[in-house]
Amino acid sequence: MRILSRINRRAPRITTFTLSRTSVDVRRHRARVRIAVRLRDTGSGIGSASVTIGDVDETDLDRRRHGRWVGFVTVRRFENT
Repeated sequence: MRILSRINRRAPRITTFTLSRTSVDVRRHRARVRIAVRLRDTGSGIGSASVTIGDVDETDLDRRRHGRWVGFVTVRRFENT
């Protein structure tokens, strides 16, 4: 997880992190996983947040209310090479 904020004395914190599912079957189809994170930075606030899971491309999270950020990652279909 990458969190960008302005410089201050305290680092931003992840207070909750949830996934819509913790395992996916990608043998036949790709799968989409929803990520919800609550972030807190008592100094300057959070400017942006993104997440990378495994070898999935980095995904930006959208800001919601009260420090909540939400996004989706798509896990590609497994291909045996």
